[in-house]
Amino acid sequence: MCGSARFAALCGLSLIIGAANFGNAAQSQDLAEGIAASSARTRMAAEQLSRTQLPTGLFPYDLDFVTGTAEDMKDPSGPNIVRQAGALFALAQYLEVSDSPPLRETIAKALQGFTQRSLPIGKGAAQSVLENLRLYNRWQIWKPLRTPLNSLGLLYSRKGDGRVISANGSYERAWPGATALALVSELRYRAVTSDDSFANARRAWLKGLLALSVPGRGFREAPHYLTESGYVNGEAWLALAEYARSFPADREIVDSLSEIEDYLMARYGASPTLQFYHWGVMAAAVRAQATQEPRFLGFIHKQTEWVLANQGSLLEGSDNTCAWIEGLATAFGMLWRGHGEEDPLRDRARHWIEVMMAHNLALQILPGQDSVSSGNGDSVRSPWITIYAGAFLTSSKEAKMQVDVTGHCLSALIRMQNAGLANQR
Repeated sequence: MCGSARFAALCGLSLIIGAANFGNAAQSQDLAEGIAASSARTRMAAEQLSRTQLPTGLFPYDLDFVTGTAEDMKDPSGPNIVRQAGALFALAQYLEVSDSPPLRETIAKALQGFTQRSLPIGKGAAQSVLENLRLYNRWQIWKPLRTPLNSLGLLYSRKGDGRVISANGSYERAWPGATALALVSELRYRAVTSDDSFANARRAWLKGLLALSVPGRGFREAPHYLTESGYVNGEAWLALAEYARSFPADREIVDSLSEIEDYLMARYGASPTLQFYHWGVMAAAVRAQATQEPRFLGFIHKQTEWVLANQGSLLEGSDNTCAWIEGLATAFGMLWRGHGEEDPLRDRARHWIEVMMAHNLALQILPGQDSVSSGNGDSVRSPWITIYAGAFLTSSKEAKMQVDVTGHCLSALIRMQNAGLANQR
């Protein structure tokens, strides 16, 4: 099934995850190959991101192997910049398990690129008064007035100590999700390297996130919006959780975090969403480890119960599902701590991870591969395929790579290994 011996190690993990039964005689060899394959797959994804990094510090966003078209990286879209930061977040996690000077250089270059794209932001006096009166908590009332509120400076100030990362230098493409993930990446980079050269950016990004938080609520999805999103709330919670773990003596942030997470856990506990799930579970895991408070493990358990009970379509789809495995693998490791080896939910999570990751691994471009499926049964050949060896395709029905998909898969593989899933059958 794996072909030549050259690819045996790379295929080992997908064989182990995808197969239902193995003969007992081959078990030890299969497990050893699975561990080696997991590391190889992870390394391939990380090296692809590093190898293709642009002079700006960003990464090529996407590429359609059928048409050869890609997004213009000279004028990135708003979602692009968030997904760039997501790829950096994955590389920062990889640094923790495979430190090297070239990888440090890649991450530092990306952090510098995000620093240069950061815009000043703060809260004006009138805005702070309205927020503290909790008037913005009923954002539906204010939504029709968003444009005049923005023009009056009642949604954000272009002055302040905070910084928010923008795709193109405009506030209309400034995204707190990118700011949050860059902050997490810097914190993890600093923890490994002891390099504090991005301290000013770290503090500015932190203040930028707080400038976009609303008392009694979560985080606005953009400076010129009043609305929230599951993605931004989860990403921002993760950033503040990581910061509080790194700087527990900063009582202002710890106290702010406590109020914010009370709101987020109540909101998404009552109305879970798939967009929030993986970021929220990763944030809750950080808080559980830092505080030892049982409520975070309880939150992870309930969120994962909801996902496994209500999102079965993920198992039947063609899309890459690595993002959800980030959450499930994190939950798998945490559920063992809170509920023991025999927790039925943990077994169900493992099954989902095994099935979905077998699908996802089939979407990774391997070294020497010169064609991919177009999704309609045809085989697509392109010189770009070899260049992007290690990247993950977005779907089994689309011959296209995208930077955030590879980032999610890199992160998912690392979290599977951390949870002891690299050699699960």
